[in-house]
Amino acid sequence: MLVMFATLALASDPGMEADARCLHVLSAVGTRIAPEPSGAGAASSFYFAGKMRGRDPAVDIAAAVRQARAAAKATGVDGRAELARCTAELRSTIAPVAAVRREAQDRPASRAAPDAG
Repeated sequence: MLVMFATLALASDPGMEADARCLHVLSAVGTRIAPEPSGAGAASSFYFAGKMRGRDPAVDIAAAVRQARAAAKATGVDGRAELARCTAELRSTIAPVAAVRREAQDRPASRAAPDAG
């Protein structure tokens, strides 16, 4: 029943399916490097899982990823192209976040806390 719900959710939201495919492909690559997510692998998993929860707070992430994996396999989605697409999205998101972090590091310690007003 949950897988059927996930199928319906993915079919009605291409963005959700794309995020689930990214979570799958990045997890697959990450587990080849290290069995437990850490560092960039964990951050990328949390990023795409967070996007999925943002789209639908009740989403069953594991079921959605299984469904996306099955759909990708059935339709012959190119895993390398998916990896490139997902990595490009991560890079475009990380760049402005990294800039904000650099700006915060450059501020004097007395001004490091955000202004309240």
